[in-house]
Amino acid sequence: MTADKLTELLSPNAPLFRHPDDDRVLVYHLGLGHFPAHKFYSALFLIQARLDAGLSISPCGDRSSGSWAMGLAHACHVLSNGTASTRFVSVGSPAAFVQDFVEKHGGNYDVVESNVARKAWTEERELEGYYLPDQHDNEQVITAFEETVAPDLHKKLKQVGLRPWGIIGPVGTGGLLAGTVRGLRRRGYKTRAIGVNVDSSIQHIGPRPTTLPWLKCRGVGAVDEICGTFRVARLDMDELRWTSPFNAAERLVQFQKRSHGCGMSGALTLAVAFDQVVPRIPKGASVVAILPDSPDLYTKEHDLVGRLFPEVGSNV
Repeated sequence: MTADKLTELLSPNAPLFRHPDDDRVLVYHLGLGHFPAHKFYSALFLIQARLDAGLSISPCGDRSSGSWAMGLAHACHVLSNGTASTRFVSVGSPAAFVQDFVEKHGGNYDVVESNVARKAWTEERELEGYYLPDQHDNEQVITAFEETVAPDLHKKLKQVGLRPWGIIGPVGTGGLLAGTVRGLRRRGYKTRAIGVNVDSSIQHIGPRPTTLPWLKCRGVGAVDEICGTFRVARLDMDELRWTSPFNAAERLVQFQKRSHGCGMSGALTLAVAFDQVVPRIPKGASVVAILPDSPDLYTKEHDLVGRLFPEVGSNV
């Protein structure tokens, strides 16, 4: 692979546009970029960094039942010219389209019944010499977004001549928001970083357990641990916000009807942007809402929202 091709892959080139309902909200839609969206860029960065260090990327393994497995399998496949082997573990079967995508990119799934079994699987792979990036406990994930997403967003903001009052983004591991804001602050931005907790979605009504209450937002991961990446990413965030999954469902419907559609974490971000942030920004200021995923990754949520809002039916 040529250096130019790698540079192209590592640059999201995601669209930045004003939300059709309020021009104070700019939407930075990574979900309209390279599938499977933001996880591909972070995985690609991590895999390339390992190659640059002279280390093997095969076999590569991790725990994931969704977009991280897709991004990692795809990144390994691209950077090894289809020779890398990837293997993933999921507590319960992953969605069929996720498993299909992973298998088409040289990966395979092991399905276990509990987090205890998942941890045992991970320990076994480590003893076998697997490369285990582990997005849930890897500060380099933050750096990955700082070096990929942040430069692209900066370029787009420079083109429109804006320095936003705030950047609003979903917090799973926290890497995307923290890395993006770090990269912008390196370039002189004074923007606030506002994280949106995604532990509750329309599919999982009710938050996950919070093992350490002082964290307030625990980060996505297994139910019996605190996300290590989030511990570090939290330091780059000025605020953490929550919203009702039903508010997010309404935003999902509205954005699907008015624009390109998004995933559930993007809908949560839009709900917080409109309901909690925009009403208090200074006159003439703007905010950027980061939408990380394609709506194609949230088929179950879209189906449930369609049942909640039957008047839009198959439009969602």
